Formats: sequence, C-alpha cells, structure tokens
Amino acid sequence: MVRIAIIGGGIGGLTAALAFQQFGFQAEVFEQAPELLEVGAAIAMWPNAMRVLERLGLKEKILEHGGVVEEEPGRFVGARDAFAGRGKSRGRRAPKA
Repeated sequence: MVRIAIIGGGIGGLTAALAFQQFGFQAEVFEQAPELLEVGAAIAMWPNAMRVLERLGLKEKILEHGGVVEEEPGRFVGARDAFAGRGKSRGRRAPKA
C-alpha cells in the first residue's frame, strides 16, 4: 500500500487525507498543534469546494452545522455585508464561549 504524509491538519490537509484514504492510499496527517480546536472563525465554501466535499460524503454534515449567505437580487452580498447584517443569512451563530 502506498503511504502518503500530509503536513498540516487544517481543512486542506484533512480533506486530502480523506480523499486519499477513499482512493485506497494510507494517508498520515502531521500537525504541529497538540490538538485540533474550534477557533470560532467562519469558512466560506465556494461551489467547487462543496462539490469535492459532497463527493467525499461530507455535504450533509457541513450543511447540518453551517449556514448560507444568500445574494440579494441585482447585488452581490460580500462577507462584510453578511457580518454587518446586510443580506440574508440562513446560518446559525456559534455559541459564545
């Protein structure tokens, strides 16, 4: 079996490890942090990224825990608009620590 080392346990490294594993490779992730913690930051997922994550079987989990920022007709709603409350958001706010 081919073994693959992945440096970094962020979203890219963990996604790559899962993809390699599903294709029959043995992937090992190396991360400098002693544990993976939630940091309270938002992650924007563009359509191509969601297609990859859907193919890996993660779409339902992501939609269960994530939110969606929708555009208003004739106007792009950017991140600043969404965070300022301008634009429609179907997301849930994370609980405050």
